[in-house]
Amino acid sequence: MQKVRALISFAFLSLFALVGCANGGATGTSLPPEQDSGPGGGGGGNIIVPALVALGFDPKKASASTSFVVIFSSLTGFIGHMSLAGMNYTLIGWTAAGSAAGAVLGSWLMTDKLKGRQVKMLIGVVLLAIAAKMVWGLV
Repeated sequence: MQKVRALISFAFLSLFALVGCANGGATGTSLPPEQDSGPGGGGGGNIIVPALVALGFDPKKASASTSFVVIFSSLTGFIGHMSLAGMNYTLIGWTAAGSAAGAVLGSWLMTDKLKGRQVKMLIGVVLLAIAAKMVWGLV
């Protein structure tokens, strides 16, 4: 049973990788830079994290895996923007400082303070907020 579950998980993750590559390629080549964050609203984490949790992955590991992927997604977007537009170095400095502080705070919370159930609840609240923002944008 364990091998079957591992095979299904691998197939599911492979499908996500394929869809993510197709989405990123289509979005990155067809949209202007200001709209280049994908139709799902970010990097796909709002789809991948719940799917990984539904497959039985620990919510902390699912969040960490998606956060790791965001590094590369963000880097390619940054390089694309850098080649097309001027850079605001003050904004880059503030953003880098905020990102570093957020990384330290987030890793401390995930390792020392939050339990798996709390992370699941937090993911749910964030997804509801994203859904509300998307619905609000339609009205």
